[in-house]
Amino acid sequence: MDALLDRIALQFGTDKFVHGYTPYYERHLGLLRFEPITLLEIGVWDGASLRTWEAWMPEAQIIGVDIALRVDLHTRQITTIQSDIKTNDPPCSF
Repeated sequence: MDALLDRIALQFGTDKFVHGYTPYYERHLGLLRFEPITLLEIGVWDGASLRTWEAWMPEAQIIGVDIALRVDLHTRQITTIQSDIKTNDPPCSF
């Protein structure tokens, strides 16, 4: 297995490496790595995992939704939205 996702996760400081998730992500998402997919992450904290996905999946559009955004990221690949995903308040569309 390529440890590239581990290195990227460490670089951006996401807890996905600390909790041991990265090998599972590589296994299940590896075939999609260079595909133009849309990835939705609910709960983005400080955006470290969004930046990790951006670096590892260069063709993906990444949407991060959080009830209390600590970071407002808008890049070619990343869009963040502040919303309560349970109540859709304020309403968000993606």
